[in-house]
Order: sequence, then C-alpha cells, then structure tokens
Amino acid sequence: MTLELLDGKYEIVATLGSGAYGKVYLTQEVMTEMYFAIKMIHSDKNYLESSLIKEIKILAELYHKNIVSYHHYFFHENRLFLVMQYCSNGNLSDKIAQEKKLDHLTAVEYCISICEGLEFIHQHNFVHHDIKPQNILFDDQEVIKIGDFGVANSQIGTNAYLAPEIILGEDDFSQDARIDIYAVGITLLEMILGENPLLNLSLRERLSKKIDQSFISSDIPKWLLQIILKATHPNKVNRFQTAAEFRNSLINRTIPPTLNKSLIKANNIAEKAESLIKKKQWQKCFTLLKFAEENINAQSPQVMLALGKYFLKLNETDKSLYYFNNALKINPRLDIYKELGDLYLKQNKLALAVSILSDHIQRFPSDLEAITFLLEALFYLEHYEEGIDIITEILQYHQKDILFNNLLVFNAAANKLNKKYCADLVIRFKNNPFIMYNTLIAKSNKIWNNESSPTLKDKLLFQKFRFSSYKIRNSIFLNDFKFDKHIVLIGRDPLCDFVIKDSSVSRLHAILINFSNDIWIKDMRSYSGTFVNGNMIDSEIMLSGNETIRISDTNIQFNNKQGILWNN
Repeated sequence: MTLELLDGKYEIVATLGSGAYGKVYLTQEVMTEMYFAIKMIHSDKNYLESSLIKEIKILAELYHKNIVSYHHYFFHENRLFLVMQYCSNGNLSDKIAQEKKLDHLTAVEYCISICEGLEFIHQHNFVHHDIKPQNILFDDQEVIKIGDFGVANSQIGTNAYLAPEIILGEDDFSQDARIDIYAVGITLLEMILGENPLLNLSLRERLSKKIDQSFISSDIPKWLLQIILKATHPNKVNRFQTAAEFRNSLINRTIPPTLNKSLIKANNIAEKAESLIKKKQWQKCFTLLKFAEENINAQSPQVMLALGKYFLKLNETDKSLYYFNNALKINPRLDIYKELGDLYLKQNKLALAVSILSDHIQRFPSDLEAITFLLEALFYLEHYEEGIDIITEILQYHQKDILFNNLLVFNAAANKLNKKYCADLVIRFKNNPFIMYNTLIAKSNKIWNNESSPTLKDKLLFQKFRFSSYKIRNSIFLNDFKFDKHIVLIGRDPLCDFVIKDSSVSRLHAILINFSNDIWIKDMRSYSGTFVNGNMIDSEIMLSGNETIRISDTNIQFNNKQGILWNN
C-alpha cells in the first residue's frame, strides 16, 4: 500500500512488520517530526460498533510506563489504522534470539515490569489475551512496554502460550486475568531457556505437557522454578491470582504460603458426601454438597466431583456430566476415567465406555467396580466370549458371587449354559437373588424366544456392582401388595410376583430391583413399554419411593416403607 501521507499527517518511513492482521508501519508526523507506529488492520465494516474500537478509545486515555501508549485511530479505504507509541528497540522475541537466552536476573527484571503493566490494565478491567515475547516491546530507553492490546483483545491468543482452560473450551475465560498470568509464566521460562519448549508439538502433546507441567526444566534455581510452576499451574485456582502476587513473589524470591480455609472445609464436606454415597444416604449427601457449593466454595474440584458421582448414581447423566466438566475445568488432573466410563455406559455409548474403562483398568487392574462396568458394556455389545474370558481369569483371584452371576449371564446369552452348572450355582449361592432369578429365567422359555425378540438375553439380569451387597432390603408396596423380595417380577405370566392379566402386557414385562435405599424399575424389552409418572422409561430408572407406574392400562402405585429416598 502506498500513500504519501496517512490521515493527512503521517509519512510512512518503513514497514516494521506484517501478518494475518495487516501491517505495521514506522511513520513520522510531518508537523512535529515525532515517530509513531501505525498498525493497519484488515477491513471490517463493523469496526465502528466493535469492542476493539471501544477498547482503543479507553486505552488512549490510560497511561502506564509499561504499556504502549495508544493515541487515536482513523479509517482509510475501509481499513482501520491504530496510531501508537513507537518502540525503537524491538521486541523481547528479537532479544531472546540475539542473546540465545537471558540471565536469570535480567529475565526476572523484565518479568516484574510485565507484571506491573498487567496489574495496571487488569485494574482497568482489561485482559490482554495474547502475552508473548513478540508483544513485549522496548522503547528507546530500554523500558518494557506491553503492546498489541486492541488486536490481542479481539482474538484468542497464541497456542503455545494459552492456559489449559482455553484449550479445553471453558466458556468463561475471556475476562479472567489468570490467563495472562499463565502466558507471562511461559514467557519467563522462554527467556531463561532461550526457547519456548511448547513449540513444534502437536496440540495433543502440548496440552498433555501443560497439564502435567513436564515442559518445565528442573535446571533452574529452586525459588524461580517454584514461581514458574505456580504461574503455569494447569488449575487456575492454584496460580497466582493477580499480577501483583506474581510480581511480589519475583521480588521476594519466594511464594507466600497460602491456606484456603474455605477450600479445605469444602473438601472435608466432599469426603463426608462420598461416604454417604457409598451408604446410599442420598438426601443427606445432596444437602451437604449443595450447601458446600452454594455457601462455602464453588471452586472445590472435590465438591464438583462428588456432585457428579451423586447424580451418576441416580442415573441423571446430564447433571453428572455437568459437574464432572466443572471439576475438570478447576483441576484438569483429576482422574475420573472410571466415572466417565460408567456415564458413557449409562448413555449407551458402549464402545466409548469400553475404551475408557479399559484404560482405567490397565492402571488399576484390581478395581472390581470398573471391571464390572466393563463387563456390562461387553454384555450389551454381545461380546460374550470376551466377557467369559475376563471373568474366568478374575475368578482365579476373586471368588465373588457377582462374578459367578455375570458369568452365568454371559454363558446363557452365548447358549453355553448347562443344567448341572445352574444347579450347582443355586446350591452354592442361594442367597444371591440375581443367580436365583437368572437360573429361573433360563429354564422358563415361555417368556422368551430363541429366534425373535424378546430373546433370553433381553430377560437376563446383569448384576451391577452397586448390588453386590444384598443382605438388607426394603418393604415395598405395589398398590396394596407388600413385597420383601430383592427382585420383584411384573407381567402376565403366572411366574411373576405381580400378575397383570392383560394380553398387551408381556409375560415378563418389568422387574423391580429392591435394595436398601436403592430401588430401580427395569423394563424387560416389553411390547408396550413401562411408564413412570407418565414418562416411558428407556431402560431403567431409580425410584424415589412414591411413583405411579403404568403398564398397559394398569396403574400401579409404588410406595416404599422407608419413605422418600431422595428428592432433588
């Protein structure tokens, strides 16, 4: 582009740089003979209404020794031009390239100046978004100047300097000053090493290193290493919370000890809630966790994780996923592979469940709960032989009756069951209601078909890990009929406990699984479906203790002697 004068008063002396955004010119104002840098931005017909213009207007009224001064803007030929202070001694990236790497004291001195500039703009509600050596400039007195505010604020930043929460897709980072603090930490490390260790990596590799902080060299003075580790912590809660904190730590060469009392209290509550989840005391658990979230510390990853587990146990997968995502945003290092595997299983994303659970079991091969989740996914995928092989191997080390039941289920579905094996199981595990149910169903071929639906597989009952302790049960009522059984059969076949004489009702239509504080209804691939409080259930749902169940034209009032188990 060639113009004699820009805005009628600036003569172009040289081109300082160019990029995707446009070009930067060195110019001289004709009247004053002062030098200015003028950045030409690619055209955008909405600039007058854009946040960029608003921010430049505000920045033009602010002054700080470590901030590039913005003077004004103008348009020419549908292009926006920003007039700013000219910094004649280049940028930090050039200096690093020339000197290979900076000595520690110089790097710290530069970083203190950067923090002072950021502290100022953060106090005026600006977040830079693109701190990196190329945007750290030096004026003719070698004073640090942070530049590229307007352009940086309209973009997301440069990947190698981005905080993990941006890459992970958090939607609330745009005004979070801690993303600038992270980028300054990376810039400080680059000054010391002479290069950015996160460049020339794939996105996956870069994110992995950011989360485990394996990109930080230990060949740095201990006090400085601790400061860089804190500045670049993957969990923004554990970073310096302000640029002033960062600056003070650099000046004092130490990180002040911090004790977040509310976080400790919230985490203690989360531990109690996890214990209540195991005891299936749903009401107490939910009350505790919501109190911690709303009144103590909503940034506790353990509270978010416990809420995710709570809703997962209740089969409320959308709420569970919401809290798991919140937990990971706060602390990306959380290991929730097993919980996510269970969640995907409940969402019928079976292949994904198998993949993530297999990864978890590789690291924790004795986690019987995770193994049970994996086996259930394999069962519904009809990978019977694989399931049989896994259980046969595990039975060499764990003689758990849940494993024998699920081996029975796999063998029955694979048409490998024999009468003697069933008889032996009934004698050996007469207290296991799942084994008693499945051996009964396997013999009762009137309620399933060999060829068409429903098949035997549709009527078999996989024993979940949550039902591995079956000594305690509730008294439940279907209309006026009381049941104290763990498994209650509903259908038109005389074999059922609650018989509905209606041809539109399947022989075995649905079952109730009745455990202490843990009662479920499961539709057994019926012809006409099972409805709870007017809604057709997809497969199974947990009952709170006061529901109306509808099967065909029959309404059944369900009540639990213990009262309402949970009510969110």
